[in-house]
Amino acid sequence: MSLKDHYDVAIIGGGPAGSMAAIYLSRFGLDVCLIEKKKFPRDVLCGEFLSEEVTALLKELKLFDEFLALNPVLISRFKSVNESGTEIRSNLSFPAYALKRSLFDNFLLNAAISFGVKVYQPAEADFIRREEDKFLVGIIKQNNKEDFLVVVKNVIAAYGKQNSFDKKLKRNFITSSSSLNGIKFHIPNSSIKNYPADEISIYTAEDIYCGLNTISEIETTLCALEKRTNGGSSPRKRILKLLESNKKFGDLFEPGFENTLNDLPIFGAGNIYFGRRKIVEDHIIMIGDAAGVIAPLAGDGIGMAFQSAKLISSLLSDYNKGKYSGDQLEKTYVMEWNKLFLRRIRFALFVQNLVLKRVTNSISYSFSNFFPSILPVLIKATRSV
Repeated sequence: MSLKDHYDVAIIGGGPAGSMAAIYLSRFGLDVCLIEKKKFPRDVLCGEFLSEEVTALLKELKLFDEFLALNPVLISRFKSVNESGTEIRSNLSFPAYALKRSLFDNFLLNAAISFGVKVYQPAEADFIRREEDKFLVGIIKQNNKEDFLVVVKNVIAAYGKQNSFDKKLKRNFITSSSSLNGIKFHIPNSSIKNYPADEISIYTAEDIYCGLNTISEIETTLCALEKRTNGGSSPRKRILKLLESNKKFGDLFEPGFENTLNDLPIFGAGNIYFGRRKIVEDHIIMIGDAAGVIAPLAGDGIGMAFQSAKLISSLLSDYNKGKYSGDQLEKTYVMEWNKLFLRRIRFALFVQNLVLKRVTNSISYSFSNFFPSILPVLIKATRSV
């Protein structure tokens, strides 16, 4: 491989965490390259809900007006219904939006480019090798099969929930079996009966919950997490089964929805691991879902991606100025990351476990329905602002 260039930081992954880190680092005056293996726009598994944590940082970076030009859908209400028909509702105490991930990610990556970030795309990081106080990153450009090296001071992994590097790094969860699978469809709004655009809703049954939120004038995101045992059934059959077991969920859809669902593409991920992850591996710093995955019903995955990107960017800026040694940088990042996210992840996982089990689901929904003031408190417990 030939040597192509030198950078302060290489970022693997061009989703919200990677692009946001690239933007912040460039603003701090660091030379950054970003390596993304997919062509954009592309869709991924995601509920496509953007919380106040997201909009606050977009405003800080003066990107909020450009974001609004994408016509995101304003979300102001939350509702959840279990299979016995018990409903719990709350107004959101913060402004939230919904937007298709393909549009949002493309917007963020273009913003990073406008800030001077060098983007290799479609390209893949083939290997990362540490030599003394720097890294050699081998990159393969997929369109012309060109391969080359870049030399960097630091590497950030922002590649999402799962990546081939997890195996290369022998991360603690790669042999774990969670039996938890994510499923996403983009449903035509014509297939849904009068669904309120300003609402995000969750419908539950044993071993599954499904979120709905409108993302445009023509589409609504249906995103589900299921616990699959003994192989289970196909993703489409699981959604159709939820239509039967949760009557209020089934009542949302027009006749013939089964045929519509069969024709829609699936976005998904299997064996999603929600346990603790090391957030620094072989001096490679993890952000976003690569560092820790929050339960989807909390609706804060992209918010955590943004906040972890800002955190590491600030620390790397200080490191570049000589305020930290390499060891101090890593220890400080771990400490600050835990302060920001650990409690929220644990709480969201606790709530997720309640929802997925029929008995605890029934008890928790009945309690929340009887004491409606507790729901805003629960929602706030999954947030940081």
